[in-house]
Amino acid sequence: MTRNSDPNETDLALQGCGILILAHIIAIVSLFILGFIVASLIPTSPAGMTVLFIWIYAAMGFGFWQLFYAVPLILYLERRGKTAQAKGVTIGATITFLLGGACYVVFAQ
Repeated sequence: MTRNSDPNETDLALQGCGILILAHIIAIVSLFILGFIVASLIPTSPAGMTVLFIWIYAAMGFGFWQLFYAVPLILYLERRGKTAQAKGVTIGATITFLLGGACYVVFAQ
């Protein structure tokens, strides 16, 4: 039995989730670097506390921050005709938002 070489919609949606995970990794690294840059520019407060506060606020609002790269990524994929991958990015962004919101509710108490 031979398998068709064309990927089905589920495989393409999983590729979209993988693209979003890669975008998340890039965003997290960027936020860490941004925290260090802002901490070096603010000489009045202890650098460690400034970096910590930036990381905390970035983590708490990660569902919001992902709008800056997930929505343009979805629109880009849909314009290219890769709707299955766009669906995967949408599913991944929704799961990330819901998990982030649930963690925020649990840890904010």
